[in-house]
Amino acid sequence: MSSKRTKLNFTFAVHDFHRRGGHERSNLELLRRLRKKFKIEAFAYELEHEEDFDDVEFSEVKPRIHKPDSLKIFYFLLVSFYKFCLLPRFRGEKRSRILSTGTASCVSDIVQVQFVNARWKRSAVFPENAWGTYQKVLLAFHILVERIVYRPEKKYIAISNSVREELEEEFQLKNIDVIHHGVDTKDFRPVAASDGESIRGLRKEFRVAEGRIVILFVGAYERKGLASAIEGFAGIPGPLLANACLIAVGGGNREFYRQIAKNYNVESKVILLPNRADIAEIYRMSDIFLLPTRYEPFGLVVLEAMASGLPVVVSASAGAAELIEDGVNGQLLKDPKNGQEISLALARLIEDQGLRIKLGEAARATALQHDWDIVADAYAALIG
Repeated sequence: MSSKRTKLNFTFAVHDFHRRGGHERSNLELLRRLRKKFKIEAFAYELEHEEDFDDVEFSEVKPRIHKPDSLKIFYFLLVSFYKFCLLPRFRGEKRSRILSTGTASCVSDIVQVQFVNARWKRSAVFPENAWGTYQKVLLAFHILVERIVYRPEKKYIAISNSVREELEEEFQLKNIDVIHHGVDTKDFRPVAASDGESIRGLRKEFRVAEGRIVILFVGAYERKGLASAIEGFAGIPGPLLANACLIAVGGGNREFYRQIAKNYNVESKVILLPNRADIAEIYRMSDIFLLPTRYEPFGLVVLEAMASGLPVVVSASAGAAELIEDGVNGQLLKDPKNGQEISLALARLIEDQGLRIKLGEAARATALQHDWDIVADAYAALIG
């Protein structure tokens, strides 16, 4: 154990620490760095590459539940309440301080908030089918848990100014600090000559012809605006569209979005993929990043794309837009549901390689100011 680490007992309680999703990836990056400053217990279903964290006390929540989300969340709440509230009281012990993410645990001292379901409800649109009904019920459950967990006596870390405002408006909270998400600028980096073989391998796997412009979308299909992305992509003028494809990496009903692509006659140019651990390599094989999300508290994927040197086209309402100056280090969409606006932004970048390079280089410079090491220092100062 490093002699520089404090003797503070500190518990990081979240559902998962892994690289297959934005929230989970940010948890993992913070844990990786905060363990150098604190003695940490990681309380979660999963800690990816646990063998690399031998200086962290990993308390694995069993059984490991993946789906359905409602059961996963509810079970974690029960187990964390027993471990951090009932058990210490029964034993007459003092529990450690707890940092949790969102509504992961109702027993927490510091809550990092990455998403506000009560605000998402205002813009959420669900299909009128069984899946849509399930999503409505799940959202109502999330909001109920938020009402229970978000108490005024706790300390909060919002990942953007917009999240801070939402917490103030929805829950009348006051003790809120803003710390933007970070990015691993070594892992997420611009393409280099040494990446040639891996990029050729990915293009072969995805059946993307050499030289074709790759537009990348990453995130939950519904909330991040994949339907608008497909519409905007399909509206690119013919000659430019012929040399482009759209790759969407994330979670959602792939058949539903495959049908949307088919309705726009671009099904052969839209590639739908699940979340992948090799997302950094996929950024490097891409040329443009697109995220026309309707609601986005921050958007870790935006910062990862910027760190990878990609020109980004992002909703002006996204939290990460706080780091973007339109036309300088990215392009902002005033109306992410406007397919024509998306088409024009994409066509401009496809046609002008110089603009792609200029915006990508400026985006990388911005991302370097938000490396996870810098962000972890801010967390450590706040945690004390």
